[in-house]
Amino acid sequence: MNSGCGAKKEIPLANVKLMAAIKTAVSIKSDKQVESCRKTIEQEVQNNGISLHLKEELLSVLQLAENGEWKQAEEKIREIQKRYIVDASTVQ
Repeated sequence: MNSGCGAKKEIPLANVKLMAAIKTAVSIKSDKQVESCRKTIEQEVQNNGISLHLKEELLSVLQLAENGEWKQAEEKIREIQKRYIVDASTVQ
């Protein structure tokens, strides 16, 4: 795992894909896809597949989208994506 100040955090591939799905949902301003992403986050929490910190970050993006703040949601998900990389052990 990376270490040091400003180092990217490793997360499972499924979480990287979830972030990509959220980015797509907010980019195309799809309420339906935003809701689907919210459900996926809750499933990942139940399966211990996502940290509580990342959950809160991603839910804050979805909240912006649900409030019609699509541009801010897109900016925030891009900011979040920059802080993470795929944990290679989760790639099959």
